[in-house]
Amino acid sequence: DSAVTLHREALDLRPVGHPYRGASLNNLAAALHTRFEQLADRVDLDSAVTLHREALDLRPVGHPDRGSSLNSLANALCTRFEQLGDRVDLESAVTLHREALDLRPVGHPGRGASLSKLAAAL
Repeated sequence: DSAVTLHREALDLRPVGHPYRGASLNNLAAALHTRFEQLADRVDLDSAVTLHREALDLRPVGHPDRGSSLNSLANALCTRFEQLGDRVDLESAVTLHREALDLRPVGHPGRGASLSKLAAAL
């Protein structure tokens, strides 16, 4: 709970238009995802997905953090699929993981992780 509270406070300090808002959105989403894994409150997971989507919207094609945002959203959607069984979440996660993989060519240090995440989603 403390991590979520602190990340919410940090997000409040980064209003719409702030250059680091995307990072704060991702950090809060990650904290909510972790809390969901600990407490199984679906509201936390749904909030994490929503916040990851907002962060991704702030990281268009060409943004240096787009790949990590794609993977973070895909991971949250995979978790939600595991909980609820909604194939739309799984299909979206696969699409996002594929896009992230495209951003990580052979030799990229994050390519192995992207391949692994995509394989797990398939």
